[in-house]
Amino acid sequence: MPHSEPVDPVELAAYVDDQLDVSRRIAVEHWLSQNPSAAADVMADLRLRDELRFVRGTDEVPASLATDVLARRLNGRLQRDRIFRNLRPLMAASLLLTIGWLAHAQIGNTPALASSTVPEYVTAAVVAHHTTELRALMHSQPQATEFDPVELLARTDIMMPVLPVGWTITDVQVYPSEFGPSIEVAINTNDLGPISIFAARPGQSLTTSPMTLPVEDTTTAYWQLGPTAYALVSSAAPADVAKTATALFESMR
Repeated sequence: MPHSEPVDPVELAAYVDDQLDVSRRIAVEHWLSQNPSAAADVMADLRLRDELRFVRGTDEVPASLATDVLARRLNGRLQRDRIFRNLRPLMAASLLLTIGWLAHAQIGNTPALASSTVPEYVTAAVVAHHTTELRALMHSQPQATEFDPVELLARTDIMMPVLPVGWTITDVQVYPSEFGPSIEVAINTNDLGPISIFAARPGQSLTTSPMTLPVEDTTTAYWQLGPTAYALVSSAAPADVAKTATALFESMR
């Protein structure tokens, strides 16, 4: 079989999005036939693409506006995550910093975070937050409001914080992540409105106090206690999110 030239991650993303001409699609498919691991990743991306297109609806059965917006937002998040996840082994840290500074220059004085400055579990928390928002709009996706922290700890080795009185759980999900099982709890609160608390084990044990920053369209506070990291994702004011995150952090120490 003739040797095929390498295919870069950006071109793989274009393949999934139907952005390549016929000749390049054939070349990419030939390369994928020789690289089964990459082919499996592309098949998973194609499935995600088709599921999101289905959620958005067809011309005959249009989806609701809210569902369409959330599906597009999640689709964009997944596309960016896939590109940067595949590029990471090929890119030097200096290139990531350059991208961050270029983004900063393009938007003037608005703070812009380089992707390397945000822990990966925080990015996963925001994706899970938007996925749960999407689930809430789908009648075929029942929400799980039963919250058993003892069972979650036994099954995932993740301890969730004790929630303040008055908070109402609207959904509890165990999501897969590159860190192993992660937990996301969606909650309605009196002060912050709807929020989510995400927990995962990122692979190192340390203790860090809460930090609050804007991530995409959210205000997210994150911290770590031992082997478990947490993220509180909200649309509330940064000061309110920081105050709540600090209270949760202190209650767990």
